[in-house]
Amino acid sequence: MGGKIKFFVISIFLILFCGTAFAIDMSSVDALIEERRFTEALTVLEEMLRESPDSFDIIEKRVAYIRKERKKYEELADKLIKLIESNPLETSKQIELIQKMEAIEPNPGKEELAFLERAKDVAMFAHIRRTYDRLMREGGELLNQQDFIGAVKKFEEGLDLNIEEFRMVKLPEDVKQEITDTVSILKSRYIPQYENLQGSLLPAVEKFTEAVKAERFDEADRLFPGIERQMRNFANLCNEIAEVGSVFYVHLQEILQEEPYYSPMAHIPILYKMTVSENMDTKNGIFGSLERQWFYLCNKMKSAVTERLDARWASITTSIEKNGLLSFPATHELPRKSLPTDRRLVTLGENINNLHELRKFPLGTQPHYFIEFSNAMVAYRSLSECFYDNLVNIQKVVEDKHNVTMETTDENRKEKLNLWQKYLQTAQSVVDQTENIQNRISRIDRNYESKSIHEVSLNTANVDNYVASAVSQTLELAKNSVDEAWNSLGGFLEESTAFYLDKYKKVYNEALTLYEGHEEDETGLLLKFPTEALDELQPIITVLEDDGDFLDGKLQFSKTAPGEIYRNNTFEENLSQSETNIDEMRNLFGFVTDLADKSRVARDQAMEEKEKGDERFRQAEAALERERFAETRNLIQQSRTAYTTSLSIQHSDSLREESDQRLWDLSMLLTDRENELVVREVRELYSQALNEYRVANYETAEQLLLQARIRWHTTNTVPHQEVEHLFQLVGRALSMKIGRSVPPTAPLYPEMSQLLNIAVNNYGLGKSLVDRRKKDEALPYLNLAIEKIEEIRLVYPNHQVASLLLLRIQQLLDPEAFKQDFDEWVQNARENYQLPGMAESSYILLLDLAEINPNYPGLKQLIYDIELHLGIRQRPPDRTAYNRSAALTQRARSALNSGDEIVIRAALAQLDEALALNPDNSDAISLKDRLQIKIGGQSAAVLTAESEALYQQAVRALQMNNIIEATALLNRLLQNSDAQLSTKVQQLQQRIKILTE
Repeated sequence: MGGKIKFFVISIFLILFCGTAFAIDMSSVDALIEERRFTEALTVLEEMLRESPDSFDIIEKRVAYIRKERKKYEELADKLIKLIESNPLETSKQIELIQKMEAIEPNPGKEELAFLERAKDVAMFAHIRRTYDRLMREGGELLNQQDFIGAVKKFEEGLDLNIEEFRMVKLPEDVKQEITDTVSILKSRYIPQYENLQGSLLPAVEKFTEAVKAERFDEADRLFPGIERQMRNFANLCNEIAEVGSVFYVHLQEILQEEPYYSPMAHIPILYKMTVSENMDTKNGIFGSLERQWFYLCNKMKSAVTERLDARWASITTSIEKNGLLSFPATHELPRKSLPTDRRLVTLGENINNLHELRKFPLGTQPHYFIEFSNAMVAYRSLSECFYDNLVNIQKVVEDKHNVTMETTDENRKEKLNLWQKYLQTAQSVVDQTENIQNRISRIDRNYESKSIHEVSLNTANVDNYVASAVSQTLELAKNSVDEAWNSLGGFLEESTAFYLDKYKKVYNEALTLYEGHEEDETGLLLKFPTEALDELQPIITVLEDDGDFLDGKLQFSKTAPGEIYRNNTFEENLSQSETNIDEMRNLFGFVTDLADKSRVARDQAMEEKEKGDERFRQAEAALERERFAETRNLIQQSRTAYTTSLSIQHSDSLREESDQRLWDLSMLLTDRENELVVREVRELYSQALNEYRVANYETAEQLLLQARIRWHTTNTVPHQEVEHLFQLVGRALSMKIGRSVPPTAPLYPEMSQLLNIAVNNYGLGKSLVDRRKKDEALPYLNLAIEKIEEIRLVYPNHQVASLLLLRIQQLLDPEAFKQDFDEWVQNARENYQLPGMAESSYILLLDLAEINPNYPGLKQLIYDIELHLGIRQRPPDRTAYNRSAALTQRARSALNSGDEIVIRAALAQLDEALALNPDNSDAISLKDRLQIKIGGQSAAVLTAESEALYQQAVRALQMNNIIEATALLNRLLQNSDAQLSTKVQQLQQRIKILTE
């Protein structure tokens, strides 16, 4: 290199100092010398010397001057050559020498000019290279100091390097203009925009970073849209400057295709490098500075995120180590709260990293650390989500396992069965979910290990290992829990089915006892409680079925156990016994529902009867107000019957006491109000019966007396003495007529009636023939009649119609003989009726004879005398009886003013005696009736519930001919005061008395 330059310089000097000629005209030469146009001056001097040799001195003087000046030029050239050879990068000195040489001879010759141009090129190249290196170095230092604006300004200085070369280079004018315009836009628009952007971008990034570091995530979320806008503006600027670099790059490539050895220090290459970067790995130049700042800002924000993530994960692991990963309660409150926040951090990191998508990197590439950080964020998110899900699973298993350790009570068995099943299902679910988590972990892209100057450190690998270990421990816990839960569920199910079966059996048995009833200790009455039975059953009907279904559901679930569990002998035995218990519960449900239905029907029936009793009671009150006593009594009894029926179906102490009191009070009110009417009606019936008795209408008298008896007993239990005395007299009279006729109810009534009809018809035919004097023809008919009469008399010897018919036949066959017999029969009766056993037959015969001849002398008197003898009639009272009756009446009168029942009853006894002496004692009759009214009725129209039940039992026992039981029940009944006043109880007593005598 140095030899070639020296040879080049020497050649120039040989050319410069070749021979010259003198010129005559010195003024022109001096002008050329003045203008330092030495070559032209030498040419003129050479011509002048050729034409005028005498002018040599003058010419020599000017040539000497030129030679002197050129010697300086030569010396400078020699220095330049030596400087170029020794220190080619000393461009400033080289340029200084060239400038001095140009000052000596501004208009050199062609060879000289070529030399200077080449020298200038060498010096300028070195100068430009040195300036380029300096700018790159200083710009790089500013970048390392993170003075991005200073670096940009520094690289901006290089945009004018070697611009003279650009002006001289042979390029199309439109290309030159495009490059010039592009540089102008870069300097006048983009760089000022970049400087202006710093005032809002840097504070926004700083504020956002501080918010992230302080974990003010809401604030960071609010700030990030502003960051994104600022970074978008920054990215757009970067992209536009990258486009500027692309313009330079395209034109540079076009030049290099034409001139492969085009100087790298030419203006266009320098523009490209100052704008974009020196190379892809060295981030400098204007675009590189922006890119460095871009990554600085992104990494600043990323670092805030990753620092918090590392710090938070450290606190998570510390908390778990302190509290235990699998220990109860395993709430892991700090990690559970932290992980969602970590996901917010990851989202912020992803959002920050996604800012790179706003950029257009040279050649369309993205830096690897963009992908790696994205993978790190995705991995961290996935790992944290897996870990969070795993913590949830741990808590489920641990808490469910703890819950099943609760103490078993009667109330929580179902809950505990559910807990065992839930524990089992949770554990199995956690096994599946944990295996799924392991699969999720295995699919995570782990391209986050490589390091780069721009990469932000994140402890993702440690998180990965920690999470994987925690998941493995969880899986082992869940699998062990599954085995434990299956076996425990089987045992607890068998225990629970036995418990529920026994529980509901007890309820059913208690309800059955209530429904069937029990005997009351005092009364021996059967007390039933269907309502209470239903109350016992009702709550369990639904729950029994539900519990059965519930337990069966647990059984069916248990049968789904894996083979290795189900083949366990104890587990299989537990399920078998559980199934047996559940089947028994199903059967018990049928019994329970059936008993509940029966109890419900009984309850409703009892309620209906109770309501019926209430209604009849209200009707009885209304009837009593209208003095419809018979209706009142009937309604009271109906009310009593309804209440009794209700109580026999459903016992109720309150209903028994209330109904007894209400009915008793109403019954006594009825008796008191009706008694006055009863006294009067009985007196009337007695008077009518007495009149009928006196005219021998005994049947009518008896009917009247029976009516009087019945009416009297509606309000009185003590017999009416007058009625009873007259009834005895009428009874004696009627007893004489026993057997005188065949009642229609008699078993032989049809047969006797037929025989009598035959006898009467034949008597009629025979009498008709006798009346026509055809006695012989009449005899067969009369004999047949006698035959039938005898058949009747074999059964009924005193049959009145048959006896009379026989007497009439006898009278028809032989009237004279019958007349004699008639006299004899009357006489015999008169003589013999007082003999023992003769009065009745004589009386009956005389009654028949009176039918044939009522006017027979002395017959009526004889019949009267025999009636006195038989007690059918009484003799009229004598004076003594009249007086005694009057005295007793007078003595009893004082009781009218007495309120003492004992005094009144004593007076009534005296009046009964007075009337026995003189039945027609009107004063005694009037006084007695007044006292009877005053003392009121002594009869109960209704019995209490207890007495009514005993009465009904006694009646049923008597109907079944169980007289002993009926007597025992009657005796218990008569211990109750209300029963002693009951007419129907007295009647029952009489019936039993008759059967036991």
